[in-house]
Amino acid sequence: NFYRILDFAFGRIAYKPLQDYCLGAICADPSSVFESDYFYCMDVNMLTSLLKRDDLGIDEVELWNNVIKWGFVQNPTLFEDPAKWTPEFTATFQQSLADCIPLIRFTLMTPAQFREKVWPFKDILPADLYDSVLWHFLMPEAQVNPFTPRLKTIDSKLITLKQAAMIASWIDQKDDKFYTYTEIPYDFTLLMRGSEDGYSTNTLHQRCGGQEKTFLLLKIKTTQEIFGMYISGIWNVTASARAHDSFMFSFSEGKETTKPVLSRVRSSGYDLALSRGMDRGMGELEMFKVSPKFGVSSTSLPLTL
Repeated sequence: NFYRILDFAFGRIAYKPLQDYCLGAICADPSSVFESDYFYCMDVNMLTSLLKRDDLGIDEVELWNNVIKWGFVQNPTLFEDPAKWTPEFTATFQQSLADCIPLIRFTLMTPAQFREKVWPFKDILPADLYDSVLWHFLMPEAQVNPFTPRLKTIDSKLITLKQAAMIASWIDQKDDKFYTYTEIPYDFTLLMRGSEDGYSTNTLHQRCGGQEKTFLLLKIKTTQEIFGMYISGIWNVTASARAHDSFMFSFSEGKETTKPVLSRVRSSGYDLALSRGMDRGMGELEMFKVSPKFGVSSTSLPLTL
């Protein structure tokens, strides 16, 4: 199978083209490996080859989580709570990930993601790397970002690249076969984020009102579910949708592993609507502008998330 071919080709100079092809296939669909049992058996050299790639289509915080899981599989006797580690345990885990940690692009995470997912493991990070990342978060304008972005990113706290590819697929009526991250035909530009810009419906409508093809994403505070609404027509004061290609969807607790729910408009009329007062009970809101990638012939799509 695919993994046996990769194992065979990896490290053999004569099979370098085959190795590159396999790594490229993984980068285009990372979940095929990172969500499989094969990932935990992966050789560290193969793992670092993936981490070095600019076209690895996975959110950096998710990549870090997977690397940490890989490390635990290599050290099955360690407690999963690093607060309970002895200095010897810390040194063992640090040694296991010594080649991987410098390849994680920590500044591509949000400060909140870094605090929640990386900070508990801060003792395994090189001191200069940890300080560099902290200074970047504290003074982003004054600090040179030590990491370059990967090929395709989305500045979202709510959805992953894989979920963004699903949304792009639904826009283009691809309900059964989703785009991979490299195939997404749109660029996403953040226009509004509730935790930074406030949750005023006036602000939302000022930024989005009158524009065609908009997207709204909401995170429910109590359930952590992500709800989205695509308006293919013009966004007005009530954000109503008449067009047949409008739709709603949800991700359970924002997880990729749970099958999303998609509901399309089946008949004419105001089938989708968003009224004022929506900020009650909201955990987060994001709004994006979506534009076709260079070389793709399509109408510009302002997206609200």
